[in-house]
Amino acid sequence: MISWDEESREFTLVVDAHGQVLDRDPRAGAKLKLQPGDSFSARAVPGTEQKLANFLHRALQKPLANVELSLIADGKAITCSFHAKPVGESVALLGSWLPEEYTRSQQQTQESIEEVANLNRRIVVQK
Repeated sequence: MISWDEESREFTLVVDAHGQVLDRDPRAGAKLKLQPGDSFSARAVPGTEQKLANFLHRALQKPLANVELSLIADGKAITCSFHAKPVGESVALLGSWLPEEYTRSQQQTQESIEEVANLNRRIVVQK
């Protein structure tokens, strides 16, 4: 049988209300370097910690679908899409990291927006 584990982008994990990993599948362990007891919240890209905290808070209340979050994996920012379901006092997550090309295009778009904003500031200062 052929294994697609290396190519598969889906992973699962269960976290508590504070983002502490209670359980995870091998892909989450390998790609995100998460073990039970680790902080999933600590994988948030700097500046997005509150978005992740809000996501977990909402997920404790009701199921959520297609929520994009930026995480750090192997020292690089990656974009993941999540489905979440409350399970007692914890949250079950089904995640999928998006293709690297998607993340790269998002970064380029953000850089372009920042460049336009900087040019606009220069124009305003020159007036």
